[in-house]
Amino acid sequence: MGLSETIATENEFRMALPRHAKAVFDYVKREPALKLQRWAFARAVVRRPYLATVLFVASSGERTEIWLSVSPNGDGGWSIVPVLKGAAHG
Repeated sequence: MGLSETIATENEFRMALPRHAKAVFDYVKREPALKLQRWAFARAVVRRPYLATVLFVASSGERTEIWLSVSPNGDGGWSIVPVLKGAAHG
């Protein structure tokens, strides 16, 4: 994997970065603010082997998108930070 690569499918993301994928999908399922809508994986941008930014698009309700930054936190866990939420375009 290069220094910056876009992953276009959920399956590819799960295979390329399985621990990142598990952490971010678990986060989307359990985060109370995100439970109001269903979210679908749209793409991931991998900046370094340990840092990915993942785009989810609402598949129900209002058409919105959310970008989540996911990386190891140094304690064996994961840091997941919403970096942008807004109306989906396109």
